[in-house]
Amino acid sequence: MKKFFLLKPKIENDDIKKGVNKRKTWKGVFLIYEKNFKKVIIIFLMFCTLFFVVGSANNKEVKQMAPDAIKGVMNLANWNFENYGNVKLNGAWEFYWEQLLTPEDFQRIELKDQVEYVNIPNFWNQNIQKRRPVNGYGTYRLEVVATMTPKSMALHIPLIQSAYKLWVNDELVNENGVVGDSGQTTVNRVKNTFEIFILDTNRFYLTIQVANFSEANGGIGQSIELGEAKKIVQQR
Repeated sequence: MKKFFLLKPKIENDDIKKGVNKRKTWKGVFLIYEKNFKKVIIIFLMFCTLFFVVGSANNKEVKQMAPDAIKGVMNLANWNFENYGNVKLNGAWEFYWEQLLTPEDFQRIELKDQVEYVNIPNFWNQNIQKRRPVNGYGTYRLEVVATMTPKSMALHIPLIQSAYKLWVNDELVNENGVVGDSGQTTVNRVKNTFEIFILDTNRFYLTIQVANFSEANGGIGQSIELGEAKKIVQQR
């Protein structure tokens, strides 16, 4: 009777060494990959952090808080129009109810006893401090002090109810409709526009006559914006 024997393959030392070396090789590759991957993650996180810091700094400039007008004066002496952009002329303007005044009137008439201050933007018939009838007329005036203004400036004029005349210093720069002291003499016209003007001084005055006898609200109910002419025109 024949006997059969199961022969086990003979494993040479060289084969063992090769297997060990292969395991070491793959382990080394994995370690190198893991190390480089960590470096990539660290660099990526540093880039994200830098991007966030720079973005925050830029947003801080764009969102620089503008001052409000106080008793008819808007102090923009520290406002850099190139870095901070346009500014809304909000705050307390001089106001003369039922008077249609021109820049010449402020030079020849003493009006200190007649002035009151109203916040812009705000319709005069919605003014909590002193509510007025929706139909009426009046004059707004604001002194602007700005030492870092470019020569070419512009005003973005919102929808003013319902007719108005606008002066920059002594120059009439815009007339919308016909301003009058009654419904018969006032011609309504509502439009959104901008006006470009050249500055040769760091202090200037805005004088605005407004009359309303047909719209649901009267006065300046939206912000008037001041800025570099090119930026005002671009955003229109």
